Amino acid sequence: MLKADEMFKNESAEDIIKMLATLKNAPGFPQMDRLFSRHKWPNTSSYELILTYQRLLDTGVIQTDTSLGRMRKGPNWTEPPFMTDKRYG
Repeated sequence: MLKADEMFKNESAEDIIKMLATLKNAPGFPQMDRLFSRHKWPNTSSYELILTYQRLLDTGVIQTDTSLGRMRKGPNWTEPPFMTDKRYG
């Protein structure tokens, strides 16, 4: 089981967004913003979150699936360290 509270507390927004992009039903930005808010992510504001999300889009780390409005892995995506270590489940 994923330990989401610990992940949101310990990891960067960039790494969490990269992890979310791997999910089959990856969220779009509005759902992702609510997810960060739900877990009371202390490291950033919504403004910083949207800047991080936009930077990842601009650099090709993530892409938007235009038909569904969800994100997915882009051509420059790399696996975050916590995924390779399997720290949270």
